[in-house]
Amino acid sequence: MEAVLTALGLVFLAELGDKTQLVVLTMGAGRRLVPTLAGLLATIALLQGIAVGIGSLVAEAVPDTALGIGSGLLFLVFAAWTWFATDDADDDPGPPGTLLAFLAAFFVAELGDKSSLATALLATTNDAFATWLGATLGFFGATVVSLAAGTFLRSRVRPTTLQRAGAIAFLVVGIVTLVTTLA
Repeated sequence: MEAVLTALGLVFLAELGDKTQLVVLTMGAGRRLVPTLAGLLATIALLQGIAVGIGSLVAEAVPDTALGIGSGLLFLVFAAWTWFATDDADDDPGPPGTLLAFLAAFFVAELGDKSSLATALLATTNDAFATWLGATLGFFGATVVSLAAGTFLRSRVRPTTLQRAGAIAFLVVGIVTLVTTLA
């Protein structure tokens, strides 16, 4: 259960204010809710499955201590990356199109993103299914928040504030990972 909650919380916070959520905010508005949510959930489950698969393969080949130290350091890098990132170019993902085009844009925007890499890292030291479930639920939760409350958040909360919350989450996980690995 700890792996599920860790992945859920980390990915949820990391995704708030991320470029994929900007895609959801701009391209998801005005779409039929049920097909949009179903398509997003399927896309997220696939993305997180790929990330967990990669993480599980790495876990088989690399010693646990090296994975812990490497994971902790990478989370610290993600914290800095998130804190200092500028997504100005991602503010306008283009005009709305078909649901399939929207989901494809969402998928491509997320490939290799911090939360996918974080999921892969979590899968190197935690149960693969629990990590996948938590990461999928966390990512989907952030996506639902973006769909439901995106207009409200964009008009009242600076994107930088959401970005900082994600950076702090990565920082905390990085420090905890390093401390528990080296203790």
